Amino acid sequence: MAQTQPSDVEAEIRTDKKPFVPSKAYATRKTIAQGALDLALLMANASQLKALVDIPANHRNDFYVGLLVLIGLSIALQLAAGIILLVLGMTNPKDEEGHKRTECLNNSSVSIILLITVVNIFISAIGISYVENESTP
Repeated sequence: MAQTQPSDVEAEIRTDKKPFVPSKAYATRKTIAQGALDLALLMANASQLKALVDIPANHRNDFYVGLLVLIGLSIALQLAAGIILLVLGMTNPKDEEGHKRTECLNNSSVSIILLITVVNIFISAIGISYVENESTP
């Protein structure tokens, strides 16, 4: 049996259907999800910072300052991403300029989140370790 192909009229009807979820609702959900993940990562970095600062001075390894800088950078980038996502969530572009601004903010947030991911990979790779110094009494 030969399979029937949809006619051109049927193909046009199918492409004109509206998506099940409106694009504004999708964008809002995506922004909320990104914000929630950003908050979870912020809390994890705050916990890592606390663990790092709690290490006594005589037990710190060579990577202490590097980890301190990376965790601080990660937290600063997360705050910047959070602010951008907050602004992006409140933005409702109505004209071409608004769409360009929204696209720029979206691209900026994606870039910052990528940078946060790379920084946190380095934090995890280095790790926070507690070095026992052997001291003679």
